[in-house]
Amino acid sequence: MSHDPLTVQNLFIGLVPGPRVQAALQRHRALWRWTGRELLPDHRLLHLKLFALPGLPAQVVPTLRRALRKVPLQPIELVLRHTAILAGDGSTLATDQAVILADRNQALETLRCDIGAVLADVGYEVPQLPAPHVALALDASGARPPLAVHPIHWRAGECALIWARAVPDSPYAWHDVLESWSPAPTAVPAPPVQITLFG
Repeated sequence: MSHDPLTVQNLFIGLVPGPRVQAALQRHRALWRWTGRELLPDHRLLHLKLFALPGLPAQVVPTLRRALRKVPLQPIELVLRHTAILAGDGSTLATDQAVILADRNQALETLRCDIGAVLADVGYEVPQLPAPHVALALDASGARPPLAVHPIHWRAGECALIWARAVPDSPYAWHDVLESWSPAPTAVPAPPVQITLFG
């Protein structure tokens, strides 16, 4: 598949967990039933994806990096406990993905709105997005989640613009952090908001 050389492929913006949450995600992933055809990223690359940026014009990347540094960020108390298989659309989701999603959180929604405004300011039309999620596996249409999910509590405190660069002759990718930012030292964590998913 050819790409426009004036665009950057496989950029995304997400929240990056520390080692404790990475290990918890790895333990959760081990409870899924896999077919053996899935691609499982290294647990150190797992992240909560907020935006996928397919076809971002290369010339706006420096401007975007500078603008993202100004996006306010406070620690967000996330709870990951909902599993799903998201169907691939060939764009924001290249393949079917096995994911775990966070409970709804007002601070998380505010962060997405603030980043979305920055993307609009640099002239990028944000595609329709799924809910923020951690992709546990790709090509995962046949995967089955565990019947019971132990909630993963995560005090998220680092957001990053990341370039997933393809590894030659491999289905996997390297992650290059192009920009990252963290909350101010005095920021107060935002609590999760309880919602009812059904009923």
